[in-house]
Amino acid sequence: MKSYSLSLMGFVFTAVFVVAQLYLLIPATALLKTVYGTSSTNISLLTSYFGFAYASGFLVWGTLSDRFGRKRILLIGLTGLTVTTAVLALYNTQYETTLILRIVQGFLASAFPPVALAYIGESFPSHLRMKGIAWMSTAFLLAALIGQWLGGRLIVESIAMSMWLFAALYLIAVFLNTLLPTQEKIGPGEQVAEHSPPRFIDVAISTLTNIQLLRLYLIALALLGSFVSLYTYLANNQDVALPAGLTVSELRIYAIPCMFAPVFVGHALRRLGAERLIFLSLLVAALCLLGHTSVTGKGLFVAIHLLFVLSIATTVPSVIALVTARSTPGNRGFAVSLYTFTLFVGASLGALVPIILGNITPYVATAAIGVAMVFNFPSTLKQANENA
Repeated sequence: MKSYSLSLMGFVFTAVFVVAQLYLLIPATALLKTVYGTSSTNISLLTSYFGFAYASGFLVWGTLSDRFGRKRILLIGLTGLTVTTAVLALYNTQYETTLILRIVQGFLASAFPPVALAYIGESFPSHLRMKGIAWMSTAFLLAALIGQWLGGRLIVESIAMSMWLFAALYLIAVFLNTLLPTQEKIGPGEQVAEHSPPRFIDVAISTLTNIQLLRLYLIALALLGSFVSLYTYLANNQDVALPAGLTVSELRIYAIPCMFAPVFVGHALRRLGAERLIFLSLLVAALCLLGHTSVTGKGLFVAIHLLFVLSIATTVPSVIALVTARSTPGNRGFAVSLYTFTLFVGASLGALVPIILGNITPYVATAAIGVAMVFNFPSTLKQANENA
């Protein structure tokens, strides 16, 4: 039990700072425009291209880890991420160089989340797997706030200081992950799926033609998309989007306790069922997004914002539970990888939306959540009738 707890602590530490890299530059958009002498759209590409490379890499590294081992791929990815981040700390004065290195960063960072989740699924006892997924979900969500907070504090004249710090943190992560047991053990009678190329194609086709899974991927796209787009919108429009006396930095700090919702969502999942809990959480998130556009009082604005963050944090592990339930043992690993892929594609798009659409961002994010609700409403209604 102790070894599993130590492994999970190392995973959570690594997850926070690997995923935080995606959000690091968001609060420094205005400063980086001056540093690089370019437009807000180009600066947003430093986050979006990182995110696209990050999301795409999930599908690559997960398959490689099936063939070459989870721990080996974790260490290769983290070591490469450490080196690339240190190089970026040294060479970041030219926009084009920074953009290329951010893409490389994103691809190498993507080696961690799906492989770590697979390691938990294969190596942890069955009664600890949901706990592991819950804490990893919390880490992924905390990373959004911690990354933006660190970016706002550390990026003053350039990104060099922030990259040196993250390179050091990744070096610690490499050490922590070397302590993982090399032999990945699974429960009695279970087997780790091995995908030869033809089998992988079959798995991909069976996943992409599963309508129930595609509906869930639509939710994943809207989740971090709405979350990141709202924070980016608020950070870029603090004077008009926030009540007097309130800053985005304060909002991020207030929201930190909400990030721990995945750890405590188990009871609600058992009581309501994943489908109804997801639907209700999305409904609350949509209403809260609209509330951000109409509420002017500081106290009520903060309360609505915290409820929004809580609803997003509740939905993330609930969707993972449904993806796991609706996939088969033969395609479950790929189905979860595709979920994380769509989740972070949404985050990447979320960083671009406020730059392109400006003040209508909250309404667009609300519409995205609304569409996800519509496509997932029939199955939710069916479950509600069955439980009645």
